[in-house]
Amino acid sequence: MVLYIRINIKEWRNLLKERFNHSVGTRYQSSGTTGDNFSIVYSDKVHNGASQRAYKLLQSTPISPKDKVAIFFGFGIFPPADFYSSALLDMQCQIVKLGSGRNLETCKKCKWFEDTDIKAIISMPSYLLKFIDEIKKSDQKDLIINNIKCIIVGGEVLKNEVRNIIESFFNTKVYDHYGMLESPMIAGECKYGNIHFADEFYPEVLINGEITKKGTGKLLLSGLNIWEDNPMLRYETGDLVELSDVKCRCKNRNKTVKILGRSNNYIRFGSCLIDLTAIDIILNRENIWKYYFVMKEDADRKVILSLYIDCDLSINIIRKLLSDNITMAYEVVVDKKIILPHNANGKILHFLDKRVNITKSETVEV
Repeated sequence: MVLYIRINIKEWRNLLKERFNHSVGTRYQSSGTTGDNFSIVYSDKVHNGASQRAYKLLQSTPISPKDKVAIFFGFGIFPPADFYSSALLDMQCQIVKLGSGRNLETCKKCKWFEDTDIKAIISMPSYLLKFIDEIKKSDQKDLIINNIKCIIVGGEVLKNEVRNIIESFFNTKVYDHYGMLESPMIAGECKYGNIHFADEFYPEVLINGEITKKGTGKLLLSGLNIWEDNPMLRYETGDLVELSDVKCRCKNRNKTVKILGRSNNYIRFGSCLIDLTAIDIILNRENIWKYYFVMKEDADRKVILSLYIDCDLSINIIRKLLSDNITMAYEVVVDKKIILPHNANGKILHFLDKRVNITKSETVEV
């Protein structure tokens, strides 16, 4: 048996906390959507490194000097908002800090676009869908969208159908970027649709206990200077990815990645352990992204699982698609007017736990 040295999420967070908790710098808080709520302090050197990587990733987009770029990320909440701002200033751009829905109401953002010649948007995909709904209500729709060169998204997995909706509405290309609080500004998409890793990272995948240079598995990241003099050696990100070394027409020789979801995204339903990432991949192949599960109790405190979904498939076909993943009885509700739940940061939630009587042994990290 080959033994590999790896560091898991908890160990890496503890190391960063021990090393940087009392450093001069900026403290950022996680959203809690990928595990426990926690915070990390970025020293000036770490912050500048992330901003420099953001600058390099933005070089693969059509953004040019003097362009006005609207940022829909929450400032003071979401670290990339600061990294992109620093990078855009270095690119001689003008930044329009509109923030998330919590910073400025979505409906008021349309007015900014009517009065300002904005060329690019940086946002989470799910929040752009809300923005699109508001634009459709405006009598200045063409004025708002006609000058957009490109859109950069990040902060959550970009679904194929969501990408198609955004690109079709704005008639421009979406560039998908990837990063995380413990390892900022990891990779970005080129104009040919491949997401390349930044030069500072060496990626590998863990497949059935074996570490390989490509394939589908859990992403491991290494980097010598991401966190000053603290080397990151095979950090287990918890993300399920497809890693490849395709030769891209953009001439970037770094490995490419496709983000599939979290590798620990499970819920327990009776004796059945349901992999939400696997279900998301299956539905995404059918161009289905409007869905969510609800777990609740009936009057007799019996646990019920319901799937609310917007699609053209019959309930029988939906059940057949998911038969290998959900082996116990559950309810399927097809709803053409579905309203997807979101967390405080605007990310779409595909699972709601509405049970009242929950014990620790019944919960699984989602």
